[in-house]
Amino acid sequence: MSPPLVSVVIPTLGRPELARALDSVREQTGVSLEIAVVLDRPSSREQVEAMLEEGEILVCTTGATGGATARNTGVRAAQGRYVAFLDDDDWWAPDKLRAQIAEMDRTGAELSWTDTVFHSAQGERILPEVRFDGSLDIGSYLVMRPRLRHGYGYIQTSSLVVTRSLALELPWDEALSKHNDWDLVVRLVQRVGDRFAVVDRPLVHVQQDSAGSVSRKRDWRTSAQWLEKHGRTMAAKGRADFIFTHIVRASLAKGDLLTALRYGGKALLLRPHFMAVVVGGFGAAEGLRGLARDKGH
Repeated sequence: MSPPLVSVVIPTLGRPELARALDSVREQTGVSLEIAVVLDRPSSREQVEAMLEEGEILVCTTGATGGATARNTGVRAAQGRYVAFLDDDDWWAPDKLRAQIAEMDRTGAELSWTDTVFHSAQGERILPEVRFDGSLDIGSYLVMRPRLRHGYGYIQTSSLVVTRSLALELPWDEALSKHNDWDLVVRLVQRVGDRFAVVDRPLVHVQQDSAGSVSRKRDWRTSAQWLEKHGRTMAAKGRADFIFTHIVRASLAKGDLLTALRYGGKALLLRPHFMAVVVGGFGAAEGLRGLARDKGH
C-alpha cells in the first residue's frame, strides 16, 4: 500500500526563512507529499518561485489578505487525505509527519499535534510544559498563565495535522486578526471530542519573533473579540488569565487605563493566577517605552 498523501500548506510573504521550511518538508519520510505555498504578497512571486521545486504548488492571493485567508486558500487547493500546516519561519524534524499519520491511523483520530522546540534569545525550551489530556477545557488549557513564561499549555500551528475533510469543515476564521490559531484549535478539539492524537515528541521547531513576526502587536479589541467567541466554554480562571495577559496588557501598552481597569477589575473576581496579573502589568512598561521612543523621534 502506498503511503497517504499529505498536503502541506505554507502561507508566506516571501521571507527567506521559507527555504528552510521547504527543505524540512522535502526531508519528510514515510509519506507522500503535496506542497502548497500560498503567497500573500504578489510582489514577491519571483523570489518564491525560485525556492520551489518541480511539482510544488504556488498559489497567490490578491495580497495582504492575512494568514487565515492564505491558509484557507491552501486547504481549498489541497488534494491530500491529510492537511498539515507549516508557518514559513518554522521547520520540522524529518519523521514529523510519519509519526503523526501513523498515530492517527492507529487511533482513528481526525486531528493530531506534537510537542515543539521553542527557540528564543534565552535558549531552547520544549513545550508544552503540561500536555492536554481533556481534563480541562481546551480554551483554558491554551491561555492559562500559572507561570511567568508562556508554554504551560501549548499547541502550535505548525504541529497540526488534520483530515482534509475536517479542514474544509472548520476553516480558519478570517474575521479574527489575532489568536486565530487558538480559535482553530479550540473549534477542532470541540468538534473531534476525544478523537485526537498527541505525539509527545518535539518534532516542530519554532523561532520566536523572527523577522516579519506579528507577535509583538498589541490590540486589546481583537483579544476581546476572541474572548467573546470562546469565553462561555472556558473555566473562570482561564478567562481571567486571558484578560490579564492579553486585554489588560494590550490596553496598558496603548495607554488606555480605563479599559485596563474595566476588564481587570472584573477579571480579579474570577481569581486569576498571580503570574497572569504580573504579565498584564508588563503592558504599563511597554507603554512607557513606546512613549520614550516617540519622544526620541
